[in-house]
Amino acid sequence: MSEFSVYHLDHLNHKNRALINKILKSNRTLDESILRQYTSNRYYELLVRDQNIEITSSTFIKDKCAAVLEALELGLYKHIANVKASNIVEAIKLTTSINKYWFMKKSNNLEFVGLSERDTSTYDLIVYESKFYLINSLGFIDLQNKAIAKF
Repeated sequence: MSEFSVYHLDHLNHKNRALINKILKSNRTLDESILRQYTSNRYYELLVRDQNIEITSSTFIKDKCAAVLEALELGLYKHIANVKASNIVEAIKLTTSINKYWFMKKSNNLEFVGLSERDTSTYDLIVYESKFYLINSLGFIDLQNKAIAKF
C-alpha cells in the first residue's frame, strides 16, 4: 500500500474568488484529450495525431497549474487526510461518502489531519511521492510537469 495526502480546495473563500474561479474553469478540449489518453487505442491515437491536439503544451493547462500552485501557497487548499491505498482512485474513494460520511468511518487506512465536511472531488489535490495531482473531471493533472497524468 502507498500513502496519499488529500487536500481540499476552499471553494467558499471570497477573498480569493478570482483565483478560485480560474481553478474551477473547465475546458472541453482538455477533458476530451484526457479521455483519449485513458482510452488509448489506435483510433484515438490517430485522431489526436491528425487533429494535432497538443493540450499539454497549451496555455490553458499551464495557467490552471499555476493557479492551483498559487492557491496552495495562499493556503486555499487544506490538508485533510493521509490515506493508505493501493492506488490514487482508491484514495479518493476512501475520502468519499458512500452509505455514510467518510470522515465517520473507522479505518486503519485513514489518518485525519484536518476537518472536512465534504467529499474529495474535482479540483482537489492528491499528493503521492511528493508530486501533486489535481483531480480533474476525467482524470488527473500532474502539476509539476503541467501535463495529464497517466497511471
